[in-house]
Amino acid sequence: MAGGSEDTDAANIAQLNVVNETAKTADTKATEAQKTAVTANTNAIDARNTAYNLATHNSARIDKLELRYDELNDKMQRGFAMSAATSNLFQPYNVGKFNLSAAVGGYNAENAVAIGSGYRFNENVAVKASLATSTSNGGDVMYGAGMNLEW
Repeated sequence: MAGGSEDTDAANIAQLNVVNETAKTADTKATEAQKTAVTANTNAIDARNTAYNLATHNSARIDKLELRYDELNDKMQRGFAMSAATSNLFQPYNVGKFNLSAAVGGYNAENAVAIGSGYRFNENVAVKASLATSTSNGGDVMYGAGMNLEW
């Protein structure tokens, strides 16, 4: 039987097989396109998750860095306050005299106290030592010692 060619003709098996093969090929290509789309979507989701995890990790690191910065800033301010306190301690002026002095210092909101002592051996040689601590919760201590030679 010849293949139908008019709208009212019946189709033969050969024509039906051609249509069936064309449909199978189209279905296979559609399935491959769907698999490609699924792979692309999976890759996009993986990239998004990687970016999210990286952003979360970086955010935690930035928070730690900010905390370390704040702690360092507080420590520096306590150090400046202690330096101000120790710089206001007196050195012994008279030969053969021992002195003991105390001072306070501050920087911004930080305060410190210092004590020091010294001794002048003669007109040319004097020594002194100091100890300071901040009055805040840092528990920081600063100390120093020095010798003065004059001629």
